[in-house]
Amino acid sequence: MCCYKTLHKNEEGYVVFCKSCESLHVGYGNVVLSHSIEEFYSFEAKIDACRRQYQYDAYPDLRTVSVNTCSRAITLVFSPNDLRKLGRILHRAKEKLTLEKLFVFHDN
Repeated sequence: MCCYKTLHKNEEGYVVFCKSCESLHVGYGNVVLSHSIEEFYSFEAKIDACRRQYQYDAYPDLRTVSVNTCSRAITLVFSPNDLRKLGRILHRAKEKLTLEKLFVFHDN
């Protein structure tokens, strides 16, 4: 049975850590992605790189930025503004993971 610890949540989305299966769940829009800790760090870095690349895009609300996932069958599409919002969520969750170093997730 899953037991979640919220790492970050706002009106745009969330990141939670499941103590039972030791995975991170990222919710944004109508999509929820499940990642191992290593996959989460990789995904956060990928979104951050895309965000920096498209931060001065002339059409910040146009969803034209494709981001590949671990599954070759699924590609996510974001606008530069989506990347900024999702990047903020992921960054704050990453900060909390780094500060807590996950040891607090294994308490009783």
